[in-house]
Amino acid sequence: MSWLSALLSSGREGLRVERAMADVDAIVRAVIAVTAAAVIGWSMHDPAAATMLSVGSFITSMGTLVSRLRHRITTAAAMAVSYVTTATIGVLLHGLPWLFLLVLAAAAFGAGMARALGLAPGVRSCLVVMGLMVTGELAPNLDAGRIMVTWIAAGAALVVIAQLLPPYGPRYRPQRTAVAAVYTELAAVAGAGKHYVSSGPFTAARRGLAVLPGFARAAAAPLFGLLGTAEWIRRSLEAARPGEVHDPDAVSAALAAVAATVASGRVQAGLPAGSAAQRGLDAELGEAARLARLSTGKRLPDALGPHREILGLYAGSAPARVLARLRGELSYQSPVFRHAVRLAVGVVLGELVGRAIGSWGGWGQQRRIDAAS
Repeated sequence: MSWLSALLSSGREGLRVERAMADVDAIVRAVIAVTAAAVIGWSMHDPAAATMLSVGSFITSMGTLVSRLRHRITTAAAMAVSYVTTATIGVLLHGLPWLFLLVLAAAAFGAGMARALGLAPGVRSCLVVMGLMVTGELAPNLDAGRIMVTWIAAGAALVVIAQLLPPYGPRYRPQRTAVAAVYTELAAVAGAGKHYVSSGPFTAARRGLAVLPGFARAAAAPLFGLLGTAEWIRRSLEAARPGEVHDPDAVSAALAAVAATVASGRVQAGLPAGSAAQRGLDAELGEAARLARLSTGKRLPDALGPHREILGLYAGSAPARVLARLRGELSYQSPVFRHAVRLAVGVVLGELVGRAIGSWGGWGQQRRIDAAS
């Protein structure tokens, strides 16, 4: 029975992995979009249209469930456009077997390399490649393929429309979540009396703030300031000798209140009051509380203060940063590169095996149609 115990244990752990995919609001919007697609397709009494409508809405919805850094409408729209584009390419190449396989291999390799940009970009890229495979395998001919893409696009559009539904939450919600996670980590470390703060939340927060365009950064100044202050608090906690932090439970509670205030956009109970007379960790907690309060305002002032220079850390265009990160992984020694190669080879081999045994349509389906006629 050890295998059953291992299976149950893996299942329990799986439910706790990547909690960003458990965003209730995102799940509800996805369910609404997929349900609307199914109802519309059912009412049309057209199995092909109903299937493609549901496929477009389901795959696009999956792309909205993984953690995001940009506005949810932007994320859904980018996912929809990318998926419909690859589905269109699949239709255009469905009658050119070797060219289709070459493009499929390149797309799968690119999806594997996208893992270098994070878990969410890697998952979305793999979903986009599925658009290429769906129409490349199932489109019986060019005309039918165009109709398939039309219904896929309609299903994807339903997902984008679903993002307009409430609740809307505070501005810069992904960035708020990332910065709040930093203070949650600091609160856990302070409460446990540890001297090591994980760098993961800090990296995620820096990436989240980095995607904000220049015109939005002034309004998000408190979030940048909070990340700068968190760095000082991190150094103070790591440098503190055992017993040096006075009342670690109170420090932990104050940091947790900052995290809750930033995440919700509303001032929470327990937020400490800052004072010019404070020194050391107390002064840093006071500065964090001040910035957290400013982050709840409708019109956010320039609140960076001594942290103004932190905006310079995110200079440069987003495409340049993405290309630099990908270039850093273009080496056989890189696990991301090897993962991308395995993904490309596996996808193409699976396609070839499926075609050889006649398990799905595409070119084989067209040949059967021609033979029957």
